[in-house]
Amino acid sequence: MKNKDYYKVLGVDKKATQEEIKSAYRKLAKKYHPDANPGNKKFEKSFLEVNEANEILGDAKKRKEYDEVGSQSDFQNANDFRQNGRYTSRTNGGGGRSSFHNMFFGGDDYDDIFSQSSSPRKGGDVEASIELTVEDGFAGVEKRISLKVSSGEKDLTFKVPVGVKEGQKIRLKGQGESGINGGSNGDLYLVVKFSTKSKFTIEGIDLHVILDIMPWEAALGTKMSVETIDGEIFMTIPSNMQTGSKLRASKKGYIDKNGTRGDLYITLRIVNPQVISPQVKVLYEQLSKLK
Repeated sequence: MKNKDYYKVLGVDKKATQEEIKSAYRKLAKKYHPDANPGNKKFEKSFLEVNEANEILGDAKKRKEYDEVGSQSDFQNANDFRQNGRYTSRTNGGGGRSSFHNMFFGGDDYDDIFSQSSSPRKGGDVEASIELTVEDGFAGVEKRISLKVSSGEKDLTFKVPVGVKEGQKIRLKGQGESGINGGSNGDLYLVVKFSTKSKFTIEGIDLHVILDIMPWEAALGTKMSVETIDGEIFMTIPSNMQTGSKLRASKKGYIDKNGTRGDLYITLRIVNPQVISPQVKVLYEQLSKLK
């Protein structure tokens, strides 16, 4: 079997960066994907060839080994590799087989991927980001999303795991790329990103929120309602508070997958009334004259 020039397969230069190789692979995989070209055997063969090239060039270690061996043989028959003493060939059923592919894919019984074009192959996994609020993750809500895939647009409904964390991947089994020749579908992985639209910010399983209070409330102290992620609570605001002072509501924070609750930290922010009445203005003027 003649070895392939994988750089030519992907249409990239031998000095291409890993990112350029990745980009070229994605473009060609989309072009030749069987979902977009049903029944087209030529495109199916090209799709497999592109995937084979990506398996080697997309991995920096395999690419280095491939470059070293391939450059010595100029991509000729794998028998050339026997001569440099680095790799050996084995036979199976009397037919010689190159160990060139074995060194990358493993095993002595690796068959030419193109002769296997009719075999079932699992579809590729797909990864996409999803934006959630902290409230969504706390409650474990049901969400509906619409994704564009190679075969068109797909609408999905799924349940957000309670206590999901930012950066965590939600796996939707069988919702990735379609399998080939009856192979199973790949999976869809949704990478969680918390929205900045939430009134709460999160650190671990602790939540933070800002509470606006009037100057006299900060000076004299008061009792007031505070909104938490799962309802309102009444808190005592001590006297002589400053902007930036923090209060803590125990076990009123986020939740983890085991049901453990964090704390809620309330940062006070002193604000003035939006409309200052004449009486309030007089009081402020009197305060300004106090030493």
